[in-house]
Amino acid sequence: MIKVTLPDKKTLIQGVTDNILHDVCKRIFNTTVYKTENEKRGKGRYIKIENSETNEIHYVCFSHPNHNSRNAHLMQFVSPAYIAFYNDKAENKHLDIYLINPSVNDKTDYIRMFYRCFLTIGIRILNFDKLGISEVAPFNSYEDLKGYRSKTSGRNTHNRSTYFTDDDKQISIFGKTFGANAMESFIFGLTIKQIVDKPVVFYPVLDNESDSLSVEQRQILMNKGLSYGNSIELLTRNGPAKPTKDTSRNQSVFHYNLLQKFGDKQCYICGCDIERLIIAAHIERVTDIDNSASYTPEQKAQRSTDGDNGLWLCASHDKMFEYGIIYFENTLMRVGAFITEQSQQTFIERSIFDMRQVYFNDITGTIFEIKSEHYNDKMRDYISKHMARIT
Repeated sequence: MIKVTLPDKKTLIQGVTDNILHDVCKRIFNTTVYKTENEKRGKGRYIKIENSETNEIHYVCFSHPNHNSRNAHLMQFVSPAYIAFYNDKAENKHLDIYLINPSVNDKTDYIRMFYRCFLTIGIRILNFDKLGISEVAPFNSYEDLKGYRSKTSGRNTHNRSTYFTDDDKQISIFGKTFGANAMESFIFGLTIKQIVDKPVVFYPVLDNESDSLSVEQRQILMNKGLSYGNSIELLTRNGPAKPTKDTSRNQSVFHYNLLQKFGDKQCYICGCDIERLIIAAHIERVTDIDNSASYTPEQKAQRSTDGDNGLWLCASHDKMFEYGIIYFENTLMRVGAFITEQSQQTFIERSIFDMRQVYFNDITGTIFEIKSEHYNDKMRDYISKHMARIT
């Protein structure tokens, strides 16, 4: 016997017609014979289908028939369905998605990325055949996920809902946790933990009006093996993160602000995007900020975490910058005056421009400047502090 359990609030399954229920049961159990019952439930755009003969249970999440918003159409509904599925103690259980009246919004690069995420964490799209697109496959590695996201959404896209970075010790996820963004962050967390062996740390990004992920979402991520880092609170909804007073413990805030300003980890000087080689480099060093008698504790905290006081730099160019081998005079990059041998000068220039040719393919000369959209009065002040230290 097939039993379909529906929410008593019909608004939760708006657009789910009898024909759709027939199609769902046909696709899962190859039958259109079933009985229905209702349950009291306040949220969740899903139904539960049980086969009493095989003890098989399917939770089926439905997209909304309104196609106006990519998040309001599907993403915001997946998490409540996943929570119900996860909390079910049955051994033979499954979570599926059914797309109502698939449209062009169900075929975008963004949603294809999440189809791959869904498959990676064990969620099947029941009527994928109705999309008319080529087969999609689960992600097989962190590099696969990161590369696909960069390819589909732009190499250095700013103001993303969720960022993730890799280093030798861990994968860090910086996920906005307000509105529909929380659903994206939750799915990325589940996906990344499924495909990596190293520790994964989730840093909730909050604004003044939000809390972290729901208790259920947070518990599931922790049960899956993710750790929670300190929350990062934004100054404004899409602005930089707030500093805390202890400058020595603000790396996560500083990293997030660099991600907000420059996008994914990529050396600003040469373009290298091997994440484990990329360092969050301060322009005015934290040790100098901490030791300064000119700054208040609040100013020290702000300067040490300010995205304008930093650059993503590869390990090589981080050291060159720290030691003054290369530096900026306002926006223009210079080679330190103590580099007098032509061979050394040539080596330094080639370490920059040959690499930029590889990564950007846009070099027309041997002059490199900070981009105008990145340069401002605050950055000029930090650069002047760096210049005063190295000269």
